[in-house]
Amino acid sequence: MLSKLRIVLQNPDIIPIILKTRNKQSVKHYLSIKKNRDLMIQICNEIDSMLSRNETNDEIIEYTSKKFNFIKYPLIWYLLIRKYHLRTIVETGVSMGWSSFMILTALQRENSGKLYSIDIDFSDIVKQDGGVGYLVPDHLKKYWTLKIGDTHKLLKPILSELGQLDMFIHDSDHSYQVMSFEYNLAWEFLSNDGFLCSDDINHSDAFDEFIIKHKNHFTNLYKFEEITRSSDDIHKRPMIGFLQKVIT
Repeated sequence: MLSKLRIVLQNPDIIPIILKTRNKQSVKHYLSIKKNRDLMIQICNEIDSMLSRNETNDEIIEYTSKKFNFIKYPLIWYLLIRKYHLRTIVETGVSMGWSSFMILTALQRENSGKLYSIDIDFSDIVKQDGGVGYLVPDHLKKYWTLKIGDTHKLLKPILSELGQLDMFIHDSDHSYQVMSFEYNLAWEFLSNDGFLCSDDINHSDAFDEFIIKHKNHFTNLYKFEEITRSSDDIHKRPMIGFLQKVIT
């Protein structure tokens, strides 16, 4: 009883949920979301602190992911936005919203910018847990436009409307066809010094082929192996990559 009372006192926001639903699972789910959000804020604070000390990208990424035992790709996107003051971001693939949360937190701390996200919304688990991007709290949504659908239909209209973007992130379907399509289309709209980023670059040859194709037009190429995860026994451990466009 005392432990339950302590949880309520530490998390007064759950009181309306308890009164409304009287459902243990709803309360447990809320606390899980809050725990994940709090963790990501701690990571963002750590990255900001390391940036203020002029630590390198590699040092920041490896240290923070190890310290917090946290996946690398969301903290990489946060780092890039904060370090290079990126404003207009497009991402494909949202799911629960790990990346979206950290991107939006970066934009909030920059006090400007917008994230445009596309997700096909196929995951029944995500739907049951609250829907696409359920980790994103309401106060961050003023920086966010979320579109549900296929990137083949939605990506070009979004990019055309924006005209130019500072950062593109691929994390949707990792087939060669989709990855190649997204990279090459986004590249047309990417600003000089803008970043092309991708999760799961080792799931096809699309990223390596893209590098060869544009070898004279980028700098700051980085590749990182993701942290060890339970899914490694089933799926190939992801590699994350990003590069910065240079127009000569």
